[in-house]
Amino acid sequence: MAGPRLTIKPGSGRKSPAALAAADRRPAREIMWAKMRELRIFTVEDVAAPARLDKTSAQYFLNGLLAAGIVTAEKAGRAQPTRYELVKDPGALVPRIGPDGQAVTQGDIRAGAWRAMRVLGNFTLRDLHVTSGISEVDAKSFCKYLVKAGYIVFRAKGAGGRPSVYRFVEGRYTGPRPPQVARIMVVFDPNIGEVVWPLADQADVGAA
Repeated sequence: MAGPRLTIKPGSGRKSPAALAAADRRPAREIMWAKMRELRIFTVEDVAAPARLDKTSAQYFLNGLLAAGIVTAEKAGRAQPTRYELVKDPGALVPRIGPDGQAVTQGDIRAGAWRAMRVLGNFTLRDLHVTSGISEVDAKSFCKYLVKAGYIVFRAKGAGGRPSVYRFVEGRYTGPRPPQVARIMVVFDPNIGEVVWPLADQADVGAA
């Protein structure tokens, strides 16, 4: 005797585009770059949406690509978004460039993040990644010590799936060079030539 039939509904097991985007754990720039290579001609929204980014954050990356000549822009009418075209494709690896279109070396990464913090004012780790190219892992470590040293503060701590939001303390800005976190776990400010964390009267000298 035949058993009961298994009815499969059309589309069963398939994820919506929104669900697929939410499940993509790649860095935002990597998602944007892959989408640019797939579409070749696109708008900011076309590449920002898959990476779950707002248009302003996505535009930082595009500005660098424009300055480097990797993409070109064609402005449409007032009611139409600017369309971009990928004209130089260096490959699957995301171009490591700053907003001025110049190649960014590993030593420049934190300097770029430091500049981005001041420009953005309020930011998440993902914002720093998109605007400066720093990895979210490195951004988290960098921010941890900048909080300890008083350069940034929490505007809102992450909870319930929401990311932490940091605020740059303008009064603590000492110059363009980023504070350095030494291997002995101190924060050194090269602009003023001083160790700014831990201070002599602080008992907690270990990493959090």
